[in-house]
Amino acid sequence: MNINYKVNPEFNCEKYIKSYDEDKFSCHSYKDSIVRADYLNCLITILFNSNNLKNTLTIINEFYKKTKNPKNIQFCIKIDNDDKDFKENFIKELSKFKFNFVILASPKGRGFIDLWQWVNFLYKSSSKRSNFVMNISDEMYISQKNWDLKLEKYIGAFRDDIFRLRTSVYKNRNYTDLYECGYAPDTTAIYTRKYLDIQGDFSPCFGPDNGQQFVAYYLAKINLPRHYQFLRDIVSEGLDFLGQGTNAGLTKSQKIKRNNLNYILWNNMFKYDNQNLYFKRARKIQVEILKTLYKDLEIKDFGYKYHINFKAYNENKYLYLKNDISKLSFFLFKISKLDFFKNNTGYHATSLKGYMMTAYLKIYKKFPNRGEEKRENGFFYKFERSKININNAKFFENTNYFENIKFFENIKFFENIKFFENIKFLKNIKFFRSIRKHCKIRISMSFISHLHLYSFILFSIQIFMLFIFLTLYLLYNPEKIFSTFSEIFNRIFKFKRLKSNIFTNSEIDQSKTIVVKGD
Repeated sequence: MNINYKVNPEFNCEKYIKSYDEDKFSCHSYKDSIVRADYLNCLITILFNSNNLKNTLTIINEFYKKTKNPKNIQFCIKIDNDDKDFKENFIKELSKFKFNFVILASPKGRGFIDLWQWVNFLYKSSSKRSNFVMNISDEMYISQKNWDLKLEKYIGAFRDDIFRLRTSVYKNRNYTDLYECGYAPDTTAIYTRKYLDIQGDFSPCFGPDNGQQFVAYYLAKINLPRHYQFLRDIVSEGLDFLGQGTNAGLTKSQKIKRNNLNYILWNNMFKYDNQNLYFKRARKIQVEILKTLYKDLEIKDFGYKYHINFKAYNENKYLYLKNDISKLSFFLFKISKLDFFKNNTGYHATSLKGYMMTAYLKIYKKFPNRGEEKRENGFFYKFERSKININNAKFFENTNYFENIKFFENIKFFENIKFFENIKFLKNIKFFRSIRKHCKIRISMSFISHLHLYSFILFSIQIFMLFIFLTLYLLYNPEKIFSTFSEIFNRIFKFKRLKSNIFTNSEIDQSKTIVVKGD
C-alpha cells in the first residue's frame, strides 16, 4: 500500500454546478473556473464525500428545514462516477433543493484511503468568498433551527478573521497530549476561510479533522510558557451537529478491514514528516497573526525558521522562530507512547496489554482476533489471567537460586566496588544479599583515572564528529551558509537577538499583554 500516492483530480473528473435559484446543473471539467461557484458570496461552504444517496438526501433535507437563508449555503460534494445511473440520479435528486452546489464526480480509485485528498480538492473548488468552511460526513446534520443566523454573529469575532468554531461533542475538551488529537478530534469544527487559506488546504495526509486538531494543539503550545496564547478556538453556543458517529452501515468484516486500514493511516499521521508539516501550519498562523497585529514588523521566511526584525528602545532587535520540530525530541516522545491503549485510545487496559498490542501491530500490521465469540481464544486472554502484581511479588525473596551461584566471585570488577553495601535499600532484599557475599569492597584510583581519560577521549571524538557533521550539513545545504554567516553578522554588528519580546504591554489586563517567545 502506497501511503504517499497522489490522486490526480483532473483525471476523468466532471464538475457539476448549480446555484440556489437554478433548477439544473451545468457540467464542466475539474480545472474550469466557474464564477458563480468560485466567487459566490456565501456564509459557509460545507464539504463531504458520499456514495450514499439516501444519506445525502437526508442530511441535505435536514439542513434545508433548519436554514433561514439557503442562498447563503454552498455544498461541495465528491461522488464516484463509475456507475452512470447512480451519478445521474444523484444529480437529479439534488437539483430539487434551493442550495448552491458543487459536485465533483470522478472514478472511485482506491476509495476510502484517498478520501482526505478529495476534501482538499473540494476545498479548492469551493467559493473563495465564503466566510466559513467545514468538513463533515454524509451522516451529520445541524441540530438547531435558524443555525445560519447564529453562525452569522461570529463573523468578525477576531479582527484578523483567523479562528475556528468548535461544535462537536468534544468542543469543551482541553488537549494536554498530542495523541488525544488522533482519537478525539473536534470532528465538526467550523473554520474561517482565512484560517484554512493560510495553510493552503485541510490536511497533508489522511485525517482532515485530526490534522486540524494537530494544528490547533501546536498553536496552543507554540508560545509556552509565555502568558499569551495564539490558539484561536471559540467554543460555539447554539451550534451542534447530530450523526457524529462513524462506520455506520458497515458489516462486521468491513469494520475489521476499516479498523486495520485506520491503524496504518493513524501511524502515518504520527510520522515525523507529517507532524512537522502540522507544526509548520501552526507557525504560519502565528506569523500571520503577528503581521496583522504589528504592521511594522519585518518578517523573513528562511524555510527552516522565521526572522522577525523590529526596533525597540531605538535599538535594532530580532527574534527567530524555528519552523521544525526537534527530531530527537519527537523520537523520544514516540518511544514514551508504546502503550497502545493508554496513548492511542480513550480506554483503560494494563500496560502489559498495551505493549503487547503495540508489538503485535508493528509485526502484523493488523488488529489481533479479540475472540468475540470465545473469549478464551482472544489474543490477550492469557495475559489477563497471568497478571502479576509486581508490588506483591516475592519471587526473589523465596528463591535460593542465586545463593548457589558463584558467578560474581570470578569477576574482579565487582571486587573494587562498594556500591551495593552502601545502599540500605538493597540490604533488605535477599536477592542482593546473595550477591554481596561474593563482592569485596574497594574503589581503585586507577579505575577513576582511567575513567577521566576515557571521558576526555570521548569528548574529543564528539567535538570532532560535530565539526564534520556541521561541515557536511552546510555543504549539503549551501543556501544556509549565507543565512548562518548573516545571522552571525547581525548578532555582532547590527541586531540584538532576544529570547522573547513584549510587543504589547497591558498593565490593567495581563491577558492582553502579548509576549512572543523566540527560539
